[in-house]
Amino acid sequence: MKENRYTVRDVVEMTGLSERSIRRYLREGKLSGMKLGGVWRFTKEDIETMFVRQETDQDIAAKTGDTVRRFVRGEHKDLNTTIQACIIVDINDASNQSLNLVKDAVDHVVNTHESIDARIMPTRDSVRVTLIGDLEHIDTFTDALKRLNHL
Repeated sequence: MKENRYTVRDVVEMTGLSERSIRRYLREGKLSGMKLGGVWRFTKEDIETMFVRQETDQDIAAKTGDTVRRFVRGEHKDLNTTIQACIIVDINDASNQSLNLVKDAVDHVVNTHESIDARIMPTRDSVRVTLIGDLEHIDTFTDALKRLNHL
């Protein structure tokens, strides 16, 4: 079975960290991967190992926490919608299949509704997703999760 490999951009989308931070983690040895055709590629285990490091975990918590704090303070507003929501979902299955299904569901919502702010954070045994935006669009994501729950 072929193992999934993620790009720097994928890791940026999953963690909410900047590309600059990801590349710094590579230089500092906090994130390991391999270059294939001149492009960095990472396994799920490479990404999980990065999360185990306390300073990396604090960076990610600060980034997502800041997004949620802005929402709670009312600083994340989309004037084109009446109802906005913030949802944090933990999926207690970190298999590659679940991670890919969650990533596809988030990508679909984000690509069809630009006003959604999304973060995906895989850990050793779960996946955490944070979404902020129009309630109707977030509902599209939760519908996809319900289908995942029945697999």
